[in-house]
Parts: sequence; structure tokens; C-alpha cells
Amino acid sequence: VSSTLVLLQMPPASEAGEVMVEVSNFPEANTSNALPYRYVDAPNITSVYPSNVPSTGTDIVTITGTNFEKILDYYCKFGSSEPVLAFRVDGDNIGCIPRAGLQGDMALDVGYSANEQPTSGIHVSFYSEVVVDSFAPVTSPVRGGATVTIS
Repeated sequence: VSSTLVLLQMPPASEAGEVMVEVSNFPEANTSNALPYRYVDAPNITSVYPSNVPSTGTDIVTITGTNFEKILDYYCKFGSSEPVLAFRVDGDNIGCIPRAGLQGDMALDVGYSANEQPTSGIHVSFYSEVVVDSFAPVTSPVRGGATVTIS
């Protein structure tokens, strides 16, 4: 990209673990500037709670799964919305607060960066909360049967 910035697309690894990355102007050069890079297993999402969430952007969605590395940040993406930073709940759970205004059934994707979230196959449904301004009457006989008007 420039004389001080290089973009590198890492090749796939055969297993999780640390490798050393060296940067050189020449393929046969040995350098002393090797830096560690870590391959990790993708998170495996097994469940989400709740799966029906109000679209207010205030409720926590708890995501249960495996391969949540303690040293990594995670991002949640609901449908095509912008990713949000997750927080650790405990070893097998992370939490996300979805952005306000989401509607309908959306795929949940979780990944290590805001740019890449592998597909989990799990969906979350967002709904608008009902707002009740009034209802009448406000009392009824114990036997029930009263018709109540809600607006």
C-alpha cells in the first residue's frame, strides 16, 4: 500500500497455533524481524438467548458456543447491520447488544474482527415493542367477561 504499510492476506493453516511472520524485500533473505501471528479455530455458535428481541437496542443477546478465545475481541453482526463489539460473559458465553431499529428475522454472525464474521446458521428475530397509551375500563367484575379497549 505504501513504503511503510503492507497488506497481507494470510494463507489457510492446517491447524490452530502460532506461526512467525517475516517480511522481507527478497524471498531468500533471512530477517530478524519475525513477529508472532496466531491462527485460532472459528467460534462455533450453539445457541442464543433470547432469540426474540425488542428492536430498542437495549437488550443483551447471550451467545453460547465453543472456541471463544479469552484473549480475543469478538464482534456480532445481525443481518446486514454494522457489527457491534461483544463482551465476555464467561468461558462459553459472550454477549452483544444489537443496534436499535433492527426488524424481522436476521442471521447472527460472530467473528474476531469488525470486518469478518463467519456465518453461524443461528437467527435472531427482532420486533417492535407494543406501546399502550390507555385502556378502558380499568376495572371489571370478578366473574370476568368485560370487553377492554386498548389504544
